[in-house]
Amino acid sequence: MIILTVCLFGTRRGVLAGAIGAGLSDFLGGYAVWVLPTMLLKGLWAFIAGTIAYKLLPNFKYSWLVGAIVGGIAHIIGYTLVKIPLYGTVVAFGEMFTLSMQTIAGIVLGGVVYTILVQSPAIRTLKAKFA
Repeated sequence: MIILTVCLFGTRRGVLAGAIGAGLSDFLGGYAVWVLPTMLLKGLWAFIAGTIAYKLLPNFKYSWLVGAIVGGIAHIIGYTLVKIPLYGTVVAFGEMFTLSMQTIAGIVLGGVVYTILVQSPAIRTLKAKFA
């Protein structure tokens, strides 16, 4: 839901919400070793997506999608690099397919939910206030 937070709340708030929410999820799920990497990588994904969508391509209709994809690639590379010292190169690269599918699912679901929500006048007002 990183993409959804960036689309609704802008880059700064999207980075904070995405990083804190994902890190808290890892912490509460018992994956303490992943809290810091998750916060950094989800924050990076949100930052890249927001920067592309709002600064580099603000007038392009699908700028959020370009940002989500570029940020998603950085997300996949980052997680793979973190997994190498923890689990080894073979495991890290072996899990890239699964990680890629999770990233694609996040982009698609975030985009679908955003598209549905942005139809609401209340959400449009909220987006205009924060973005």
